[in-house]
Amino acid sequence: MASFLNKWLDLSIRHAGFVVFAAFVITLLLGIYTVRNFSINTDTEQMIDPDLAFRQTYSAFNAAFPQLQSSFLIVIDGPTVEETIAATAAFLEAITTRSDLFKNPYAPGFGDFYDQNGLLYLNLGELVALSNRLADAQPVLTALSEDPSLRGLFDILSAAAEESTSRDIPAAQLVDIFERISQVAEDLDHYPDAKLSWAALFNPEQEKDSALRRLIMVQPVPDFSRLQPARPALDLARKWSAGLENDFPGTRIRITGKMALGADEMKSVSEGAALAGTLSLILVAMVLGFGIRSIRLVVASLVTLTTGLVWTAAFAIFAIGYFNIISIAFAVLFIGLGIDFAIHFVLRYREELAAGKSTKQALRDTGVKVGGPLAICAPTTALAFFAFAPTSYVGLAQLGIISGTGMFISLFTSLTLLPAILMLMPLKSVKPDEIATGQAERGLFARHGRWMTLSGLAAGVFALLLVPQVTFDFDPIKLKDPTTESVKAFLDVLQEAEKSPYAAQVIVSNEAEARKMEHGLEALAQVDQVVWLQSFIPKNQTDKLDIIDTTALFLTPVLLDLPPLAPPSVEEKTQAISRLVSALDSLTVQTTDPRLLESGRRLSALLKIFSGTPENMAKLDHALLTLFPDALEKLKAALFPSLVDVDALPRSLRSRYETPSGALRMEIFTAEN
Repeated sequence: MASFLNKWLDLSIRHAGFVVFAAFVITLLLGIYTVRNFSINTDTEQMIDPDLAFRQTYSAFNAAFPQLQSSFLIVIDGPTVEETIAATAAFLEAITTRSDLFKNPYAPGFGDFYDQNGLLYLNLGELVALSNRLADAQPVLTALSEDPSLRGLFDILSAAAEESTSRDIPAAQLVDIFERISQVAEDLDHYPDAKLSWAALFNPEQEKDSALRRLIMVQPVPDFSRLQPARPALDLARKWSAGLENDFPGTRIRITGKMALGADEMKSVSEGAALAGTLSLILVAMVLGFGIRSIRLVVASLVTLTTGLVWTAAFAIFAIGYFNIISIAFAVLFIGLGIDFAIHFVLRYREELAAGKSTKQALRDTGVKVGGPLAICAPTTALAFFAFAPTSYVGLAQLGIISGTGMFISLFTSLTLLPAILMLMPLKSVKPDEIATGQAERGLFARHGRWMTLSGLAAGVFALLLVPQVTFDFDPIKLKDPTTESVKAFLDVLQEAEKSPYAAQVIVSNEAEARKMEHGLEALAQVDQVVWLQSFIPKNQTDKLDIIDTTALFLTPVLLDLPPLAPPSVEEKTQAISRLVSALDSLTVQTTDPRLLESGRRLSALLKIFSGTPENMAKLDHALLTLFPDALEKLKAALFPSLVDVDALPRSLRSRYETPSGALRMEIFTAEN
């Protein structure tokens, strides 16, 4: 070993200029190669050996249902269900215009099929309650279908207020609509885009957060010529989101899903790796400067370290093809461990100079005396990393291969490039007393060895007591930056059990097998629900159709497509408001119901503020009636459902639960967190 190292060091020293030049050219070429071919795979699923049984099962599942994979999940939250639906429709329309970037769009519960048959998916109790509310609202709906304006709304409310004491009109009905109108009127003072939700007025269930959220699943068409193939689609989707948020004030649109999570992770990992690498280099330079006290030795060490880092990165791209979110950490490991080789070399080199030797002789002797120990350190450190290679967790295995190889690269550059650099910029002679300074006096640890030992033992015992509290978090979402939009939206959706992306998937060959499995699974305490194609067939359809037919019968005046009256003038709006204020004032004198009294006074006071000013009345008209036409059209469509069977289900839904060969997908949602 000594003979070989002596010859090798002599070769590097005698041809120092060529060695440095060759290293520079190689580093430049490898750097260009790395930058051009740099890639980070942020898919945590790909960090596990694809030959494992469960990974092969997952690959088969992806092949059966490719439209479920590699998608965006658009999360749309609106202030009212009408505005949420409108924003969803606008986003879907935008998607259809860019088939070059998007494919397989799917919005659960959205579309003509659900507009027509949505009432069939309510349970009987909910449907009866809704039918009763629509029966009570029939006069209002009839009046507004003929005159959808402040005049039509306030005239019917005036009549209801005047007749509330003489007719059997439940106070709760008037209180509800009075309070909703008052709330919108108050909100207009600080939120000009406030609107009355007529869907929520008909059905209070439409006020729940789940009703105010819509999801769109869509697959981006990848552009593999880019480092991030889904980036063009993601950028365009986010541009649309910003535009729709302006078009529909109060609406929030976020993008998550596998591809968005990966894109954000790519950005986070790239920026994080760059920051960590830069910071570690700066800190290493500071430590070297403090410990070595020589600019030349520090520069030589850092140049050698950087060269090895570039070579190792190039090896990783060449041998593996990409980094993953774990293997990218090789850079920090390399900096922290690779600099050790240079530190040992330059400190020994300085000691040899202090002994009075020439630069050339000091370098030769340093190589022989330090090269041997370093040649042992490199393989042992590399073996510790290579021990990761056999694991089925590919992410860790790749880190081991890259970092282990990096140790040999660091050894090579430290025994080749470093002595060549030091030969070209030799260190001035070092006095022996400079090296010996401080060695004669015992250090703090040596002077207090017993207490230091006892303290170490106490700390070890304390740490041992904490070991049982160590837990393993196997949730891959925890590997991602929690501050990104995609992660926040993902965790938000995760809170809704029925929309949770975490579900077990089973593929069965036919309906009989699916029913048998469903029966067995739903008997388990760990299972919350099982969803498959038959889950989308409404139950008790005959009874529900009868209820809906009856509802449509007493709403016949609403269903007639009569031409609406001409819009009211400012004077007519003022008169309508005055009539309602007068009716409310009379009502508050006559009623004995405290809720009706309070709601009547509140609405009367607010209407007096809006009365007489054309701008204020226009704002109130817009806030109260803008959403009514769409809500009325949705109601009309929902009153004429048809019997639903599997063949009637939308193709976009069926294709997500049934393969062309007839195999069925079953989703199993857990009852646990």
